[in-house]
Amino acid sequence: MASYPKVSIIDPIVQFTLPREQTVYGAIDALSHIFELYFDGTPETDLPDELAEGIIRIIIKSTKTLINKPDDYNARANLAWSATLALNGIISAGRNYGDWATHSLEHSISAFYDVAHGAGLAVMFPAWMLYNINLINEKLIRLGKNVFGHDIKEGRQTIKQLVEFYKSIGAPVKLTDFGIKKDELNKLADNAALQSPLGTIRKLERDDIYQIYSVAFKGEY
Repeated sequence: MASYPKVSIIDPIVQFTLPREQTVYGAIDALSHIFELYFDGTPETDLPDELAEGIIRIIIKSTKTLINKPDDYNARANLAWSATLALNGIISAGRNYGDWATHSLEHSISAFYDVAHGAGLAVMFPAWMLYNINLINEKLIRLGKNVFGHDIKEGRQTIKQLVEFYKSIGAPVKLTDFGIKKDELNKLADNAALQSPLGTIRKLERDDIYQIYSVAFKGEY
């Protein structure tokens, strides 16, 4: 905790000239930080969940604005503040501090390929969600209703909405978007499994890890 700043100063203006893809991948990374906490299996987290859902809505809204108007000060400010709140501890209060398996799965991708962290997370989080849907279905439904609309009836609809959002902002949504071939999944799984078991809601062993990469390879939600 000694490395945590007492004060951080974030000037949205200096972010006006960020390349589009870095704005997109930064937003996705912020969303993924929230998802790691939101889906860690801790019960009775209504208040931090409400905070998380509000931050997610702002990230989505701000990113959509910045795609077409990168110098929109309010959108930049809201995205920067949201990214700070995503992992400064406020929405981790009362939780087990996250699952974090998906981040480990992505790190193996960036270790072998020239892939930005946020880009890899855009591919891996929907795959992780689908693989664990029996454990997080109700939470996915809640997220979908509170972020994407009240017509969400099952968790898979939320995953589809998330994937469609990623597509709309130009993010990759499957491993083939990086040129990864199916026979390379074992390499990824072997690397990620060096730290296994991964996660909290389900302890992921090597076979689980391979199956999640397989879901991400197909990208069928």
